[in-house]
Amino acid sequence: MDTKTVWSKILKEIGLSLFWSLSMIMCLRFFFQEFNIGGLANNKFEIKRPKDIKQRLTDVRGIDEIKEELENVIKMLQFPDKYR
Repeated sequence: MDTKTVWSKILKEIGLSLFWSLSMIMCLRFFFQEFNIGGLANNKFEIKRPKDIKQRLTDVRGIDEIKEELENVIKMLQFPDKYR
C-alpha cells in the first residue's frame, strides 16, 4: 500500500471524526441554551411570594365563566389529591 493513500485515509477519518464531534457539540450547545438546561444561571423568572401579589380574585373583571375556571384551577392547585 502506498504511503500517500494511507495518509489520505487517516486524514479522511480524522476529518470525519472532527466534523461529527463539532456537529454534536454545536447541537448540544444549542439545545442547552434553547431549553435552559444546565442550571438556573439564566433564570428569566421572578419568584413571587403570595404577600407580594397585589391582584386578587375580586379584581378579575369580565366573563363569569373565566372567573369560574380560575377558581377551579386554584382549587385544583390547593387540593390536588381531590382531583386525581
